[in-house]
Amino acid sequence: MSCEASGNPPPIFQWTKDGGQFDPGSDPELKVLEQAGFMAFSTVSGSMDALKQYQGKYVCYASNELGTAVSNAAILNTD
Repeated sequence: MSCEASGNPPPIFQWTKDGGQFDPGSDPELKVLEQAGFMAFSTVSGSMDALKQYQGKYVCYASNELGTAVSNAAILNTD
């Protein structure tokens, strides 16, 4: 999933999953690559079954003191 935005000051990126805050970096089961609004994650075990718990609707918010931009929703489905 990716979310791109630029601004001055540079934006801070946040993600939601199914309407709630989602911080993939706080989940020890996930390996996360997060930079400039780009998020990629996989399970430590590498199993597709382990990804089932992460199915849902993800939205990115890019914010700075001038406002907030909201991405289109991205759906993760492992079926």
